[in-house]
Amino acid sequence: MTFSSSPSVLPSEELLDAWIDTVYASVGYYRSGFRWLATMAAQWGETQAKADIKRQLQEAVNQELEACCEWMSVHGYHCGSERMRNDRRPKPLSLKKQAIALIDSCADPDGDYLDDNALTTIRRALEQLPDEQ
Repeated sequence: MTFSSSPSVLPSEELLDAWIDTVYASVGYYRSGFRWLATMAAQWGETQAKADIKRQLQEAVNQELEACCEWMSVHGYHCGSERMRNDRRPKPLSLKKQAIALIDSCADPDGDYLDDNALTTIRRALEQLPDEQ
């Protein structure tokens, strides 16, 4: 059996070493250790394939968006192309807006208390505000 040496096909040397160490550290069952190794390799391959598909899909979506925006610009819809790009690639809310939304969601009398994630977001937003003098 021949294996490709392409870095995108094979796991890293560190990952292989970790898998092999786990196999040899397993107590007793030689056969089950290599079954575990084969399972890990298959799962790694599936993860790599999914990541590659996701990357290719994102590239196709980006190409489609740019083609649509170019078509709109060529046909005189300059404002429309920029609006389309902004609508399809929205910017995330600022920390300030995230914090306000979290506070608003807890203003409801039946609402839950703020969780650690919400508190961290509010803290980060407040830390970005200038100090009063």
